[in-house]
Formats: sequence, C-alpha cells, structure tokens
Amino acid sequence: MAQTEQVTDILNDRLVTAKFIADRYSIHTRTIWVWVKENRLPKPMYRGNTRYWRASQIAEYEKRDFAAQNDGK
Repeated sequence: MAQTEQVTDILNDRLVTAKFIADRYSIHTRTIWVWVKENRLPKPMYRGNTRYWRASQIAEYEKRDFAAQNDGK
C-alpha cells in the first residue's frame, strides 16, 4: 500500500463509541469494559470525557472473533 493510501485510510478511520459497539453486538455497555479487561477489545482513546475506538480496531476484532468461531467448528 502506498504511503498516501495509508494516510488516507488513517484519516478516514471513523471513531466509534461504546454505545455504537454495544448496539452493533446487542450487548450491554458493561460487557464492553469486561471485554477490554479480558483484552478481547483494545483500550479506548479519550477525547475529553468520551472514550472512542477506531472503527478499524473493531473491524479487526470482528475478523479475529469470526476466525476463532470458525476454527472451533
């Protein structure tokens, strides 16, 4: 990947909240913090008092989780 493509990907990487993640997986927001503690999800970044994850981090989690589920079958 060219350097300009990498920069564009980083700049276009959306920030998502715990509520977005909870809604996406139909879980309670408390579950997200359990997953962070268990290292299933990365630690969030802070902007003011709000915590955010990069959408690419969540996509990576989905890839790992999907692969782990399929390896067990």
